[in-house]
This record gives sequence, C-alpha cells and structure tokens, in this order.
Amino acid sequence: MTIDNPLADNSADHEDQKLVLRARSGDRKALEELVRRHQAWIYNIAVRMLYHPQDAEDATQEILIKVLTRLSSFEGRSSFRTWLYRIVVNHVLNTKRGRVEEQHVSVDFASYGAGLDDTPDLELADPNGTSAENDLLVTEAMISCISGMLLCLDREQRLTFILGAIFEVSDTVAAEVLETTPDNFRQRLARARRDPRSFMNDKCGLVNQANPCRCAKKTRGFI
Repeated sequence: MTIDNPLADNSADHEDQKLVLRARSGDRKALEELVRRHQAWIYNIAVRMLYHPQDAEDATQEILIKVLTRLSSFEGRSSFRTWLYRIVVNHVLNTKRGRVEEQHVSVDFASYGAGLDDTPDLELADPNGTSAENDLLVTEAMISCISGMLLCLDREQRLTFILGAIFEVSDTVAAEVLETTPDNFRQRLARARRDPRSFMNDKCGLVNQANPCRCAKKTRGFI
C-alpha cells in the first residue's frame, strides 16, 4: 500500500486535520490511521540521522509518544504536517548520540575518505553476468557509504541535506518545518551539499569515473 508523502507540496493536510479531530474525540481507528500515515516517514528521517536501525526505531516510538500525548494541544494555527514534523526535527536534533555516532565521534570527510582508501578492493564479478544477490550487496554498499558520508556532517547540516537533497522537500515546506525562511533554507542546503559534493567528486567512481572507488569493489568493507 502506497502512503502519500506528507512532506510534498500537495500533501492532503485536510485529511490529517479530520483524523486529528476524530482522534481527539476518542476515535481509536482515526488515531491508528494518523500513525500509519506518518510513522514510515518519521522513521526514514530518524534512520538517516542516527544511521542505526534500532536507534531509529526507538526514536520513532519516542516521537510518536510525544505527538500522541500532545495531540490535545494542537490548535490548528499551522498545518498538522508542520506541527508534527517540528516535533520530529526537534527530537532528532536534540536526542542523545546514537551508537554509531558514539563509535564515530571524530569522523570527518578526511578520515572517512582515508577509511575508504584502506578498504581492500575485491575482484569484480564477471561484468557480463549479474545476480540479484550481488546487485543487492552492491546497493547496500552504496547506501552504507552514503549514510557514512552523512555522519561527517553535523546534525543540523545532516537534517538539511536529508530534507532537501534526499527527500527533495521544497524550500517552502522545509522552511515551515525548520522555522526559518525559504531563502535561509536554500543557503543552508547549499552549504550542506558543498562538502559531500566535493568528497564524492574526489572519491566516488559513480560521480567521477576517474576515481577508483566502486561500490562493487568495496562491498565486504561496508556490509
């Protein structure tokens, strides 16, 4: 079942508003539907911020508890989407450091790049042949590498990059959620993009074919 992106410009916030009114009147099904509409998106933000799935699951549950216990305070002055994702943003920015952040307390692009260089290359499989299992491992390596790169950003930069570059949230919606202006968000996103772009141009073979680093060659080092 496809769940509409609640951070899209054309998100049907009026549906959320109706569910909130019903939930506050004691309608359990409305409450469950409200959670269903947003839980996956909250998790997707949390897992990219905290990297570790269990930390992201814990954060998601903590956020949902905050949302449900504060639901009676929602007055409709802003969209429900804005109200809810401000809670998400504040939580992921201020929650205690996750286990991966603790392990990589001093990670930066220079040390991360050195780690990539030190990861031994594997013999590539027959380029004319492929398998679903191999494709999956390569995809996981790619995702792991990008997630590791995000850890090189501080939390505010990371969140800006996740919203603007990964989820492609418009500057208008992102500005509402982050309580800033669209122009300020665009500036923050440009800064958040700068270091990852430079890093990938120097290291990633997918971005610059002159670079030797390939996900297929580094698979075991990431998985």
